[in-house]
Amino acid sequence: RSDHGGNGSNKMCILSSWTKDLPTKLQGGGYYVPLGKSYDDQDWSRPPGSRERVITYNCGTATNSGTEFTTGEYLCELTLPMTSRVLPNGQLSEFDAPYYLTYSERSLSVRNELSRFLQRTTFGPTSSELDSLELAYVDLGGAGPDSPSHGATMEQLQIEWVQAQQDPSTFSTGKFSSLREYYRKRLNPRSPEVYRIGESGPHPCQQNSRWRKFAFTAYDVVNSQYLRWGNNALGGFYQQQIPHKMTVETVKLSGGETGVPTGSPVMSPTTMSPVMDRTFSPSISSAPTGVNIIPYGDMEGEETYITNRWPSKCTTNIVNIHNTSDPSLVYSGEQSLYATGGRCFVMRQLGVCPAGRLAEAISAGDLLRIAFMVKLTEADQVFQVNTAHYHTGKERPWSFPDDHSNIVVRKHIPNANLWTKVVAYHRVGPDWTYGQPRALLPPETCSAYQLRF
Repeated sequence: RSDHGGNGSNKMCILSSWTKDLPTKLQGGGYYVPLGKSYDDQDWSRPPGSRERVITYNCGTATNSGTEFTTGEYLCELTLPMTSRVLPNGQLSEFDAPYYLTYSERSLSVRNELSRFLQRTTFGPTSSELDSLELAYVDLGGAGPDSPSHGATMEQLQIEWVQAQQDPSTFSTGKFSSLREYYRKRLNPRSPEVYRIGESGPHPCQQNSRWRKFAFTAYDVVNSQYLRWGNNALGGFYQQQIPHKMTVETVKLSGGETGVPTGSPVMSPTTMSPVMDRTFSPSISSAPTGVNIIPYGDMEGEETYITNRWPSKCTTNIVNIHNTSDPSLVYSGEQSLYATGGRCFVMRQLGVCPAGRLAEAISAGDLLRIAFMVKLTEADQVFQVNTAHYHTGKERPWSFPDDHSNIVVRKHIPNANLWTKVVAYHRVGPDWTYGQPRALLPPETCSAYQLRF
């Protein structure tokens, strides 16, 4: 039965069932499952859930009299489902699960009821707002929560409060505040780079274009201090810049083109954004050498050995000078690796131990000199080499470091179908360092350190 007419305020009834039979409940087994509730003069309603779908409440005014109710009384009716069930063999499986109807009532002071109202309609009540609304309640004739006119007075007070909230003449600014206006002013946060979201343009005069109010970023400061890669005009020099002072260091090599540098220039990580690669067809080749620590790095030998040691996400083929119609695809020696594809890479598994991949083991702190010849079939491309390493201590085992210390070189190649020499130095270790505080996480297996082209 629902007490309509204002007598059900701050009252609640809950219908529940128990998941076990009564003896099991008395021993502490099972739990309550709510089947419905009625509160503050509202009709009975059921909560969501598969168990409650069998419950249906029918509420309305009785047109006849019966046990404990009379004609004209407002009632809610339901049929409780059987807890027992009929087995496939026709026998009845009795399950004595009890139902419970609990009743609770709470009395709120006028101030507490006003506080609840403000909690629902604002970011939270304040003492001054509660004091003001209490005075307004008294002015409207309110005589307390137990008075017959309390409900109507509280309703009128809330209506007038809402109307005042919609009247801009009562605001200190004299106008409505706008969440959209507030959001639009702060839509584009300070961005050190241009992204798809919040980027300027595509035309400076286009409506709603966004612009930074500063010219240089922290990335520019780092890039002004270190130039990670040089160009052919520098003759292989390593260029380092200290603010307002430029110094150029010559790296003396021993053993010819493939020797190991005697100096130890410290290479700082780049902070430039990755270059988006387009479809191109690189061909990598070099003359056979005796000091290359990467076996089959010269692309000479059995085709199977080369493809096994140079796995790729691209489509790769071994080009042999004796069976190709275009000998220019081989720079020197007899073979080169030819790769075609879109967003893909050719890689070499270095590992931290030789295991057939390297002539010598490498470890953190080693300085690697990486030199190769490359020819692209498209002009104005950027050829990138970077490392990748696997460690389960990272957020993602194959994720790259935030400081881009895994970038070995980005080489701009302006001309198509022209062999270009790329020489780069890479310090092993910074690209193995992750986390806060920074920690060295060496590759976990011999196959977990890669050089990607």
